[in-house]
Amino acid sequence: MLNCFELFRKILQWVNFESELYRFPFSRHINVLFFLGVWAFDSDDRMVTHAYGSYRLVTFLILVSCVICQGIDFWMALGNLEKMTYNMCTSVVTLLTTIKLLIILQRSDSLRNMRKMLMRDYYGYSSPQDEIIKRHALDEMNFLAKTYLGALSVFLPVCMLIGFFSYLWGPRELPFPSFFPINYDIPSQYNIAFLIEVYCGALIITSAILLDLVVFGVVIQIAAQYRILHKDILTLNEFYSKQNEVNILLKRDETVQYLKKIISRQKNLMRYVKKFEWCFNELIFIHIFGGTILIIVNGLQVLKMSYTINHKLMYEIVYLVLLIVDMYYNCHYMNILTLQCKSLGDAAYSIDWYEMDAGLQKYLLMVIMQAQRPPRITAGKLFVVDLNTFLSLMKNTYSWLMLFRQIEMK
Repeated sequence: MLNCFELFRKILQWVNFESELYRFPFSRHINVLFFLGVWAFDSDDRMVTHAYGSYRLVTFLILVSCVICQGIDFWMALGNLEKMTYNMCTSVVTLLTTIKLLIILQRSDSLRNMRKMLMRDYYGYSSPQDEIIKRHALDEMNFLAKTYLGALSVFLPVCMLIGFFSYLWGPRELPFPSFFPINYDIPSQYNIAFLIEVYCGALIITSAILLDLVVFGVVIQIAAQYRILHKDILTLNEFYSKQNEVNILLKRDETVQYLKKIISRQKNLMRYVKKFEWCFNELIFIHIFGGTILIIVNGLQVLKMSYTINHKLMYEIVYLVLLIVDMYYNCHYMNILTLQCKSLGDAAYSIDWYEMDAGLQKYLLMVIMQAQRPPRITAGKLFVVDLNTFLSLMKNTYSWLMLFRQIEMK
């Protein structure tokens, strides 16, 4: 028992006191994933590493077991469209969350290095205007976290209540459709299965939401660095002025160094975006693909329930709205990176470049040309993710939904 407490104390000490990265405000959601047992952990203490590795193995076995149980339930429901669609509303989330965790864990080292560089850049700018931009980025991250975790705090209890009401009034069913070799009419067996689903459901839904917040956190940090660079370009006139002929040579040398710093910083940010795309493009594809399936399946459920009074109708409608909002946010924040990159060219063109000599204009031209070739955030290297993608997805999803609805009615 003492050894267990000692291991837990060492893990807490490593997270809270020995790692500056894990104290970084944008790392809070990764920290929660770590405590859930679905994130990588490295420590100099071999015993601590092995203990956490065992904990993580158990967690992933639980996730795989959930996928298998829901897959069996789906197979047993074949032929019953209502049961199949209701099963898919949760089984798709379970399967995709497990796959996304496995994918992102394969890139955890690259992601950790990028997070360290972003943290260094975050603390490397401390002017009053920089602090405003950083505070705005942190406020935006906090808003997203409150929105998503608030939705979780409402959605998960509703799922539990539906299962509890079915326990009281029948027919008995679990909050999330899955196969358990039990007799639901025996209270003790049903109670055990219910508690297992409460834990597994909380683990899966929380992990899915935290993965979204991790992606958003990286995007918001990169976008904040772009805004700081945008501000630095706009203040370029302060380093160079034709009106002061006495200091013209000094002003020019300062401007050259300032422009070189801007170009170097722009190249670094481009590398950040490309590294982000490399780390997350497969995860984004799975998220969009799975989200599209969920919207279609859940839309079928809502259309079917709309003709009858059903206590699950409001639950399905809220779930559908949350899916669409989540899809929008994912496309919106990918679009932000592209727009922020392009904005550097607009900022460079808006300053008094016509008062500078040809040598300085050459540097500005390099900034503008680079901004005209923004890196693309893709989903699985198949298509670019932006707001136009969101609109196309909604149109195509609606078309598929109506097609499946017509097939069902025949």
